Amino acid sequence: MMKTLKRMCLIAAMAFSTSTALASTPVPEYAALESFACNFQPGKDRSDMVKWAGKWNAAVKDIFSAPYMAMLLDPFLMNPADQQHDFYWVGYSPNFAAQGAIQDDWNAKAGKLADELLATADCDTHVIWAMTTTRDSGNATPPATGVLTFQACSMIGDTTMMDLAAKDAQMNAFMDSIGQQSPRWRWWPISGLSSANQMDFLSVSGNLTLQQKGQTMDDFVKNGGLQAQMEIYSDVMECNAMGTSLFTRVGGNMSQ
Repeated sequence: MMKTLKRMCLIAAMAFSTSTALASTPVPEYAALESFACNFQPGKDRSDMVKWAGKWNAAVKDIFSAPYMAMLLDPFLMNPADQQHDFYWVGYSPNFAAQGAIQDDWNAKAGKLADELLATADCDTHVIWAMTTTRDSGNATPPATGVLTFQACSMIGDTTMMDLAAKDAQMNAFMDSIGQQSPRWRWWPISGLSSANQMDFLSVSGNLTLQQKGQTMDDFVKNGGLQAQMEIYSDVMECNAMGTSLFTRVGGNMSQ
């Protein structure tokens, strides 16, 4: 129960950052994400989904009234307990107002496009996230393809956003000292995640290729990264390794 209440307070601080009652709580910059967990319909496969995504990309420039960018995530390192879907669709908007406008546009205008998606894939899970950045990539948009590695994390005790920010500054200084540039984010669940889920957020790291991911891991370990990470974060959060997915940017409308 305490973990649930703490998570609700963190989410409230993000969602209602202008509230005077929360004015003393620093709110990190965030973006809005939505994720769909999907399985292919019988007889369909990834090539069918990519074909549909091409139609989607051509159509949304006229349908969507706010910025939105989408990626397909294909599970690569996985297990049957955590991974029960063929692929994921992740959509990015700069804020929740833009995301809500996109969702309204889709519900009102998608029509045949939505029917074609349903014929291709069954997306049985839809989750809204607030994404905060812990280590910036410096890129305005993600690369066309890449690798995302996930951890499920829980905050310890009365850890606050300020506590995490201070620890992140220490970790970023260490990463700078060993020349590692891989970006990192946190995905905070807002709505749609199972109520039985006990994590506070997903920790997500990015690489351009699997080779780069492996090199990053080697360099991190050889330069004392595991010890530094334990010393910096062990009193504020604990994380469990999850899967790794390959992502493909499929388009959208970011010109608004």
